[in-house]
Amino acid sequence: MDPKEALGRTTISKKDILVAATDLFLNDGYENVSMRKIAGKIGCSPTNLYNHFTNKEEILLFLLQDGYSIFLTYLIEARNLHKDEGVLVKLKAAMRAYLQFGLDNPGYYKLMFIENMEHYDQIITGESDRMKGFNVLVELIHEAVSLGVISNYGEIVTSQSVWAALHGLTSLFIMFPTFDWKDRDALMDFHIDTYLKGLQN
Repeated sequence: MDPKEALGRTTISKKDILVAATDLFLNDGYENVSMRKIAGKIGCSPTNLYNHFTNKEEILLFLLQDGYSIFLTYLIEARNLHKDEGVLVKLKAAMRAYLQFGLDNPGYYKLMFIENMEHYDQIITGESDRMKGFNVLVELIHEAVSLGVISNYGEIVTSQSVWAALHGLTSLFIMFPTFDWKDRDALMDFHIDTYLKGLQN
């Protein structure tokens, strides 16, 4: 944007701020981003940002809470869609939803799971929706173990292993978008099916 044009921009939306802040947080690092820098990327005066957010911490908090809420919704809706089916069907659906969330929301995924920006300034207090999303997996694994459908390696250990498996593939999709992935849907199904077969008794 031309500097003179930038100085003349006075109307901005919350979405404008969030898009610019996400890009800067991911590319420049949270510590190196200021309200002035965000304003410069949008092309407005820093004063305009304060009509929406008090500081950059509040912007990050909004982004994380919004992302975690969307993430939790993906997992819960996938599980509930198959509520009358077997636990492995529900677990597979939740795992698939995790992968799909990352594909649909790569910016949020990077903030939440790759950059792990939740640790900055301890801005998240209490149980975030990220942990609630993880607990959806824990509860399904608990059900599967209780029914004897999968081996009992310990519910938390198994849940963390599932998370690691999902995070690995999701991160590859996001970080290598130009790689020649032949069929992402088939790969996701194969990845989940192969993993779950390894857990079954």
